[in-house]
Amino acid sequence: MSGTLYVVATPIGNLGDISERALLTLREVDAIAAEDTRRSMALLRHFDISTRLISYHEYSTASRHLHILDMLSSGMNIALISDAGMPGIADPGEQLIGDWISQGGRVTVIPGATAFLAGLVLSGLPAGRFAFEGFLPRSGQLRRRVLRDLVAEKRTLVFYEAPHRLQDTLQDMLATFGERSASISREITKVYEEVLRGQLSELLQEVGTREVLGEIVLVVAGKGDDYLKPPVDEADLDAVLGELLAEGHKPAQAAKQAAQRLGVERSEAYSRAVFLSQSMRGGGEEQS
Repeated sequence: MSGTLYVVATPIGNLGDISERALLTLREVDAIAAEDTRRSMALLRHFDISTRLISYHEYSTASRHLHILDMLSSGMNIALISDAGMPGIADPGEQLIGDWISQGGRVTVIPGATAFLAGLVLSGLPAGRFAFEGFLPRSGQLRRRVLRDLVAEKRTLVFYEAPHRLQDTLQDMLATFGERSASISREITKVYEEVLRGQLSELLQEVGTREVLGEIVLVVAGKGDDYLKPPVDEADLDAVLGELLAEGHKPAQAAKQAAQRLGVERSEAYSRAVFLSQSMRGGGEEQS
């Protein structure tokens, strides 16, 4: 009788998020196939688990892949874990799961934390319908091609991204999508958890002023649905417009810049700009 492949979710940061069922499974299986044995060893040591570890990652040889399938075929129970979160999502476990299923093997899941779902909820954007795109291509040309294919997508878009590529990705998104509401969540469940929310241009400006570290979930609003944009406080709009008008911009110019910064309709920004301009001039008529 063949064994079972247990797909076990592990914490994405806070070790307290692991389930009792996950710990029991990791103790009872015959071996654990881990994406990074060094990181997984720290997890197992913390919970006093001594189960045998097998390295299994995107650079593993075909023979290692076949060896694990042979172990399962011989009746051994194997737990599959990734560096963090749910195996099979944006990691090499996907192929092992698919191949074992294609051989008629039994696969079961031990659910737990998943970074992209946590990031989606933290974004404040609609989570009822979304599209998870994983990591975008490293190549700028290929990345922009993928983004162009997503321009018309109305569902909320969720991505993983590396810190050193975040600024380039935001630039490509702004150039391809135009201004949209978005969020950056990093180090979710960890001590330095941080969520940045705003328009793509605002986030691009923010990450350009400081170093952003840690594992990142990037969430972007879908196309063309007004409800995807968080409401802009009138005081915030007035503050931006007031600053621009004080700098000497005419109402039309100030409205254009404020609309881009805050993601509001230009017509709404313009009507406020005219009102503020007239107020600043003592009620006199202002030409745009």
